[in-house]
Parts: sequence; C-alpha cells; structure tokens
Amino acid sequence: MAILGSKDYKIGLIIARSQPFHNGHLRAITEALMYCDEVIFSIRDYDTAYFDYNIAQKVFRELMGGVVNKVSFFGITNDPSLGTPKHVIERTLKRLEEARYNKPTHFFTNSELWVEPAKELQLHTVRIATLADHNSDEIYSSFINGTDLWKQKVPHSVLETLESYIATKNRNANK
Repeated sequence: MAILGSKDYKIGLIIARSQPFHNGHLRAITEALMYCDEVIFSIRDYDTAYFDYNIAQKVFRELMGGVVNKVSFFGITNDPSLGTPKHVIERTLKRLEEARYNKPTHFFTNSELWVEPAKELQLHTVRIATLADHNSDEIYSSFINGTDLWKQKVPHSVLETLESYIATKNRNANK
C-alpha cells in the first residue's frame, strides 16, 4: 500500500444519491477499493433526501466492517443551481477541501455523463459496471411508491436496519 502524500497513494471519489444505499453502491465501493487506498463516498442532497448519509454509513459498516477505515462518507447539501455533473463535482471537491479531506485522485462512475467533467477537473476516471438490474431511479421510485421492489435491491443482511430507519423516520414525522 502506498503512503499518503506519495504519488502512488490513490483516493477514490464516488458521488451518489444513495436513496437508499443499495447493492450497486456496495459494488461501486468494492471496485473503487481495488484501485485506491481510500474511498470517499459523497452523498448528494443529503439534507433534503429521505435517507441521509448517516444511514448509508451505518449500512456500509454492517456490510463491510473490515474496511470501514478505508471509506469515508461525506454529505453535500441540496443546491438547485448544481444542474450539471461538472458543477456537482466542483462543489464536492470544494467542500471536501474545506472539510480538510485528502484530495481525490480518481473518480468512479457508471454514467458517461460524469466522465468528461471529472477528467476536466484532473481526476483519473474509472468506469464501473452497473449491476444489470439496479437502476437507482427505479429503486427510489419503488420506495416512494410503497412497492417492495427496493427491498430486493438492497443487501438482504441490512434490510432490517433500513426498515427500522424508515419506521423511526415515519414515527418522528407523525409527532
């Protein structure tokens, strides 16, 4: 493993909505850890999202306890002016710098829309494979519409944790 500060030390960045944290996110982090010494998983719009970055972090710890020291979770607040991937990446990098995170060297994405903006910002871009049956919008729509499809797309070992989070959130909303 490379030493922090050396040119061989690689820091990956993944930007996701994580609504909820699902098998595709787990796969992205796992792939990023094969390339990088550490990974930052940045959750967009965490302040207005149903699932915040704390629950994503909790789920990840339950699944991957042995590598939690190699993965950091970071939340970016909702900003309607961030319409393009380049603006989202720029803002994320700025917020990471302000929070004194190590500067990412690599960017992991499954979408072609994010490749060129990441390259423009001097991030080595790695395309990750999308799980064939994991469409984030479909999973989120399933959750919002009250269907059970989303339950099939999250790691089964953390389904109880997510359902408990939802129940608590619903109770708090009804107070």
